[in-house]
Amino acid sequence: MGTNALYPAFLTPEIAESSINLTLAACLHVLKPEARDLRELNCHFVVLVPTMVCGDEQCGGVWFPDFEIKPRVLCEVTFGEERREMWSHKYDEIARSKTMQLWHGRNLGETDISPHLLFPEDTYYWGGVYRHGIVVAGSGFKSYQDKMCSGMSADMMVYRAYGTYLKWRKENPYEDFIPYFSEQDED
Repeated sequence: MGTNALYPAFLTPEIAESSINLTLAACLHVLKPEARDLRELNCHFVVLVPTMVCGDEQCGGVWFPDFEIKPRVLCEVTFGEERREMWSHKYDEIARSKTMQLWHGRNLGETDISPHLLFPEDTYYWGGVYRHGIVVAGSGFKSYQDKMCSGMSADMMVYRAYGTYLKWRKENPYEDFIPYFSEQDED
């Protein structure tokens, strides 16, 4: 049996991915001065969002406190995939580990790790942000650069999702509730 999950209505994978692309393009000369464009980067970013899981029943019409909140990968963005075998680190795995540490409150988003909160198989790199209820983290840059890019990307995602929301409100002035999108997870 599968479970139904409610996802944020206005923060889509497309908005998240394009926000990361825009942010990195804007910061390219700060991040890697030798790179001329995004195709020359070797890095990986992950975005986690909250989802409301409502079990086997239909999500619509159920009182929300009955739902469990779980993290869900909204998107992953890789730069330099074709050069993966030359990566000096496992950027994708490091970014995923950072996001889970941030989600669980074991990476406090400061300027260093919290060794007392690290578990076996955690990365010891810090960076990324838990901001606006979402987590964004990357790997392939210095930790403070990852924190900057992740924070800017999170802010861009919120800005763009808000724009989508305002457009929906204008087109639906008499709607009292946000429409929900349901997806069946395969177990």
